[in-house]
Amino acid sequence: MKSDTPLGISLLIDFAFKLAFGNDKHVGPLVSLLNAILLPEFPIVEVTILNPFNLEEYQDDKLSILDIKARDARGAVYNIEMQLSSTEALPQRMTFYGCTLYSQQLGRGDSYVELSPVYVICLLDDIHWKETSSRHHRFRLHDSQTGLTLEETLEIHFLELPKYNEREVELNQATEVQRWVYLLRHAKDYETERLRELFPEPEYQLVIDTLEEINMRTDYKDIYEAREKARLDEIWRITAAERRGMAKGREEGRQEGREEGREEGRQEGKLAGRVQTYQEMLMESVSSDEELQLLTAEELSSMLLELQRRLRERPA
Repeated sequence: MKSDTPLGISLLIDFAFKLAFGNDKHVGPLVSLLNAILLPEFPIVEVTILNPFNLEEYQDDKLSILDIKARDARGAVYNIEMQLSSTEALPQRMTFYGCTLYSQQLGRGDSYVELSPVYVICLLDDIHWKETSSRHHRFRLHDSQTGLTLEETLEIHFLELPKYNEREVELNQATEVQRWVYLLRHAKDYETERLRELFPEPEYQLVIDTLEEINMRTDYKDIYEAREKARLDEIWRITAAERRGMAKGREEGRQEGREEGREEGRQEGKLAGRVQTYQEMLMESVSSDEELQLLTAEELSSMLLELQRRLRERPA
């Protein structure tokens, strides 16, 4: 019997995304998505997922970062991550991950010529670069004077998903990356039968199968809902920190009549938000807004530097 009820499961929630694209039993969806985003000269044919989905790892770990790491036949390494919100330090964090993956390839005595390229991809359901309408940002090691690029080293891609505004009627003429983004953003609003009509290719069908499985399995649904709440809480914390910083800046500016007061308040709000982000990355207890509000900018900076040091030294 045909159901007219939308699935209600969003691929933007990292648990659903990891389950759909991080399954080592069928890598077709991940291969298709990587090819659509990177448009490599020679298409990726097969990948090995280095951190495949494992239910037991996430049942009790509600704040783990569910990224996907994979390697292809030539040794290139891929890291792909879903992010619901942007932070000031997001570009630095993705660069840090990329550099870490690049350096981890070498063991003692290995040659630098053995290093394979690393591709870091952030699917961002937010807008980080408001000053441009560009929606796919590709960063490479590039000489601005000569135009030379260090090929086959490190690439970092950001896709700002809200800037993809294709409509259903345009899917037949859309590029593969536009079709994938449409599915990522809108699958939750469709019933299964309609999704299968719009995306008949096998790799899309596997992803739709995963959405159905999440909807039907109680254990998957429980984790999905917990992840959805955690991500919404994260967005709220970041937004609250930014608003608190701006409000404090305005108040101090009024009281002291100085631009320095407003800037200091904004800076403290940004620092507090970054502290909370790094605490989550280290999977530690996240300080409340009220706790961080009691600290000075110097104390917040010192706290942030210590968190950054521990993240750098954390075993891979």
